[in-house]
Amino acid sequence: NMKNIRDLDNHTVGFLLLDTLGAQGLNLKIRHGILMKGQDGSMLPTSTCLQVAGRVGRWGQDSTGYVYLMHKDMFHHMFA
Repeated sequence: NMKNIRDLDNHTVGFLLLDTLGAQGLNLKIRHGILMKGQDGSMLPTSTCLQVAGRVGRWGQDSTGYVYLMHKDMFHHMFA
């Protein structure tokens, strides 16, 4: 429920967890994105990881954005 995590006074979201479906419809200002494996070691498809990363620090909205990969093999998964 977005109302529970949104700061209406500052127009910001404290946190948002996404799966493959949520990543495709994401249209929010994001300055920091964290990509991590699931508890079972699974990873989102490469295209979904790149979609989420592309939403961070979007042109015309933020001058900078940061994407953190929590496991080094995620880099190879995304850019192999």
